[in-house]
Amino acid sequence: MPPTSSAPTSSSGRALVLAAFFVSGVGALVQEIAWTRLLGPFLGSTAQAQAIVLAIFMGGLAAGSTLFGRRADRSGSPLRLYAILELVIAIYALALPWLVRAAGSAFVAVASRAGEDATLVRTLLRLALASAVLLVPAILMGGTLPILARHLVKSLGETRARVGELYTINTFGAVAGAMLGGFVLLERVGVQGSLWIAAALALAAGGGAWLLSSPASASSADSDDATGSGEGAQASAGPGAASAAGATSAVGSAPLGTTALVALGASGFAAMVYEIVMIRAVGLALGSSTYAFTMMLVAFIVGIGLGSFLVSRLRIERPLVAIGWSQLAGALAFLAITPLLERLAWYAGLARCHCATPEPSLACFLGLGTSLVLALLVVPTACLGAAFPLVAQAAQRSIGSVGARVGWTYACNTLGNVSGAVVASLVLVPTLGIGGSLELGVALNLLAAALTLVGGARVKERLAALALAVVAVAIYVPARDWPNGLNLAAQHFRLRSHPPESYAAFERIYNYAPTKQFLEEDSLGTVLVAGVPPDLTLYVNGKADASSGGDLTTQLLLGHIPMLMAPKHENVLTIGFGAGFSAGAIARHPIARQDLVEISPAVLNADALFREWNGAPLQDPRTKAYLEDARSFIRTTPRLYDVIVSEPSNPWVVGVAGLFSREFFRDAASKLSPGGVLCLWFHEYEQSSEAVALVVRTLAAEFPEIWLWREYGFTDMVLVASREPLPLDFAEMERRFDAVRADMARIGIPSLAALFGHNAAGPGEMKRAAGPGPEHTDLEPHLEFLAARAVLAGTASDFGWLHDLHYRAPSTLETGTLLDRYRRWRAENGRPLTKSELQAVVTHMAASLPPGHRILKRFGDFANAASD
Repeated sequence: MPPTSSAPTSSSGRALVLAAFFVSGVGALVQEIAWTRLLGPFLGSTAQAQAIVLAIFMGGLAAGSTLFGRRADRSGSPLRLYAILELVIAIYALALPWLVRAAGSAFVAVASRAGEDATLVRTLLRLALASAVLLVPAILMGGTLPILARHLVKSLGETRARVGELYTINTFGAVAGAMLGGFVLLERVGVQGSLWIAAALALAAGGGAWLLSSPASASSADSDDATGSGEGAQASAGPGAASAAGATSAVGSAPLGTTALVALGASGFAAMVYEIVMIRAVGLALGSSTYAFTMMLVAFIVGIGLGSFLVSRLRIERPLVAIGWSQLAGALAFLAITPLLERLAWYAGLARCHCATPEPSLACFLGLGTSLVLALLVVPTACLGAAFPLVAQAAQRSIGSVGARVGWTYACNTLGNVSGAVVASLVLVPTLGIGGSLELGVALNLLAAALTLVGGARVKERLAALALAVVAVAIYVPARDWPNGLNLAAQHFRLRSHPPESYAAFERIYNYAPTKQFLEEDSLGTVLVAGVPPDLTLYVNGKADASSGGDLTTQLLLGHIPMLMAPKHENVLTIGFGAGFSAGAIARHPIARQDLVEISPAVLNADALFREWNGAPLQDPRTKAYLEDARSFIRTTPRLYDVIVSEPSNPWVVGVAGLFSREFFRDAASKLSPGGVLCLWFHEYEQSSEAVALVVRTLAAEFPEIWLWREYGFTDMVLVASREPLPLDFAEMERRFDAVRADMARIGIPSLAALFGHNAAGPGEMKRAAGPGPEHTDLEPHLEFLAARAVLAGTASDFGWLHDLHYRAPSTLETGTLLDRYRRWRAENGRPLTKSELQAVVTHMAASLPPGHRILKRFGDFANAASD
């Protein structure tokens, strides 16, 4: 039975409505974070796929704001309408995993039939399925603001204050949701648990609003409409409201209202350009982790909410002029922070060092990092946040159309947002870079300022604004190379102690400008190649991902080991190109086809610098490269492969941990031909033993047979996995090794026995090492958080020592490693390994292990027991 008391219109009643809208903001952000995780595996992580999701979601918000804004003006109880929307949003959150699963199955079914080259089909399919999943909740969420604005605004004079309150409170709810989801929920309760919490929050907001509404609200609203459409609206607002309402009505004339909406659209476009730029800047400075993205998002939203709050508390009689000044101030503020952005990597290093004493503290770094980003962005984003409530005031016509006009205002802002996000990520950053993109955002803000100031400012104000803009741009132009401080900085994520005493000292250590060979900003990241040939290193977003020097051993092992172990190796899939050495090693074997999947076009463009040393795999007619998300590709390719080699970046980087999930391993297994193998890179440096065990355990859940290989110098791991025991044909391995002996010689491996020295454990040991415990899945993404904490702390895993993998004492020499089995096989076939052959193994391993290491002693015992 519905409540019979009248809907509260007092300040306490308004506070309760605002509290519900705050809770709604928290739940909406948590739900959006969960959506992204659910949609990622089948839509992919390419810039195009991300732009599609963002465009659909924000387009839905715009559609919902206009649709429900008009509906709210006709509603007898807007508050009850709001409650219904929140209740449906809650139900949708609970149903979302099943809807995404169905959409994912449809995507795989259609895309696999279309083939890997059907880019247009895949794009349209992503667009259609993402629309089917996201449009409904987006439209519902977009309708909440204009509905509540219609409920709370009782006169034109209070439009800005009430809309500003709503926008502010919902924005700060979104801040809380971003922090809760990004810092706590995903790690603690996973994606499914986050959705349940989001649903509970929406239920709380909707249920509270339902209790606050009543049948009496309809007659109250009708009364408000009757008085609001005439002069009585001004009188109902109390003393002093008449002048404010009159001013608003004057500004709300059609030409000026349209000008304000156009300015807001330009501001919304610029805001998303800035956000894309800041995502890149913060990722380059603090690392491209989930935590860094959350820090930037929180700081950006806080500034937007703060600007809205301040405007809602001020008395502004010329909103159009105020819009102009806010746009000008925002443009100048973004120009003003560029010298600080240039040094952001240094500031992040100082924060990391501070939080590492006396021991690394993630909470300290999250707090200090968020504060650092907030300090940079609070002023410019607050200027942007001031625009919405001001335009909402300027665009009003009558109290009877408050919902519709607020809806249109929100739609203009949101459409500006979505166009800015899509154009910035797909066009601006790849063509203009982060520096040029920021400058375009500034130009749009200046344009919005000019539109509004010309329409309402006095001549002296216009001249003052013009002078400020000219002076600011003149000061900025000589220093517009500020992006080099971020784009050319690398390896600074490892700065955890003894920080450089000045930025100049930091630049000498971590800025690679003097040896830059290549720099390109694409839709997903900044790719830098630096060094002195032939020793070149490829950095992606400031992190070394491949090289022709220190990483060479790992890269060649990743290519050669699976090709030697697999029963067949005609068709190969390589995930991640890097510097091309693994793909080049694979191409040195007698393959029929190598499909190569790389998500970054700039990485492929950098290949020209490594071609002299990597074997030029991209020029090999047997190689076909695909610019695609690996998970999306592997789920939809119709091909089966004999070997799949996966060498992604480190799992703390956003989006990479999915390539270590059980779902990915299951998909990979489904694309292997009978007897096929999956070769996976992982690492023990900057990693916890818990994380290494998690990956091994997750891999073992789909591939019971795992062989562990290690590159001891850098504690890189090469995991060769299969669903059935491998035949281990040593005669065939010798033949294959002879064919690539010259390439193996580049990394000091003279023989098959020396190569087998890198095998640390066989399936029996790996089964015991995996042990019981959690797995890393799409819904329970443990790894990326474990990895992010480990890289902050700089810890190194002792997984191998804990499980006695290749560290056995001489008394237990007869084990299941390949060197042991090869020794026995050679002896059984009448040609035992000689002392010189085994001594060559010791010499090779000594190049990457300290003197006296237990592994060297073990191999030395082998050599001493052998005869010449």
